[in-house]
Amino acid sequence: MGLSGAVALAAGASGDIGRAIAFDLPGADAEVLMLGRSMARLVQSLPPKGARGRCHFVAVNLTDSGAVERAAAEISP
Repeated sequence: MGLSGAVALAAGASGDIGRAIAFDLPGADAEVLMLGRSMARLVQSLPPKGARGRCHFVAVNLTDSGAVERAAAEISP
């Protein structure tokens, strides 16, 4: 199934499972916003070479509504 033109949010992308999912989505032609609480942990493992331009790191604590609103404003077109 192709996701051409889709934007995917991968929450928990600083952990092993979330990162694996996020790194797989560009293979289906999706842009991926990788969400995690720590930018340092998000960037620990870089996406595979073919996916690097399609994975974007966003540090946000999803339990903090103010942080979610700021992140949404930051990533909205």
